[in-house]
Amino acid sequence: MRLPQRVLLLVDGETARATRLAQRLTALDVEVETAANGAEGLLKAHELQPDVVVVAADVPILDGCRMLDALRSQPRTHHIPAILILNGARPDELARAWGSGADLCIPGGPCEADLWASLHRALQTTHTVPAVQAEQRVPTRE
Repeated sequence: MRLPQRVLLLVDGETARATRLAQRLTALDVEVETAANGAEGLLKAHELQPDVVVVAADVPILDGCRMLDALRSQPRTHHIPAILILNGARPDELARAWGSGADLCIPGGPCEADLWASLHRALQTTHTVPAVQAEQRVPTRE
């Protein structure tokens, strides 16, 4: 018996990185939908109801944190697990990321291998992301 294919929405304005990640994720039997900016990503999340949204913090038009704020504020999308790819790990960036409702924050800087490993772990650990326990996970917001 085969499980239904998971749908991942990848929102990244960096086309080359998005293409590489989409190719690798497809190899994990994940259907990958893409959006090039946060506004398009929000519309696609609403329409597709993906199993998980992966968004770059620096995505154009509506940045990753603002996109997640909007995602969390809408009844149709507030439940969708979200992974935020950070370009850095400064404390103010991490606080803003967690404040936006990200379920998991992972570094996306110059080492794409680390980014890939984190995404791979998150997708293989469970069917949905909230159960993933990551080193960068902070206590639940109340």
